[in-house]
Amino acid sequence: MFTKTAREIIRSVKVAGKPLSIHCEVQHIPRFRITLKNFLSQHKKRYGYAPILYCLTPVNEPYVEGFFGRVNGDLDKQLEKAYLDLQRNGYSIQLHVHLTFKSNLLSLKQKKEVISNAYKWMRDVGLHPTELVLGWWCNEKGMENIGSQLNLRLVKKDEYRVLHDHQLLDLK
Repeated sequence: MFTKTAREIIRSVKVAGKPLSIHCEVQHIPRFRITLKNFLSQHKKRYGYAPILYCLTPVNEPYVEGFFGRVNGDLDKQLEKAYLDLQRNGYSIQLHVHLTFKSNLLSLKQKKEVISNAYKWMRDVGLHPTELVLGWWCNEKGMENIGSQLNLRLVKKDEYRVLHDHQLLDLK
């Protein structure tokens, strides 16, 4: 699924000069939450900045269960607790949404509904994202309009180096 290891991605940040971002997809699992917190602290000390966190919401529970297994407990509460804790510690929490691997399987109206629901969830729990990253970089026509209607800037694929929170276990 990933062509580079977590170490290679982190090293490439220093060389390429692009900041690191982390796509948070498994923050409902305690060991990943702890690993992410430790990584963020070390990264900030070493490189002088904290990576931006692009975070899934409960809207993506089917995606999470499909890729990472059954969710134990209330995903809403688990993610709310994890993200608010990260925000309290000064990390930038932004919106990450997986729509579909094949972009033509959903209409633009359906995509807007999914993104709007994810954005609403974040706002309802006290998070204030200003950026949106779409899973699998499905930034096709019309997506920028959806983002701008919600006051979210649609992030393009090559703006940041990308690491996924589940890759952080590779660093141990």
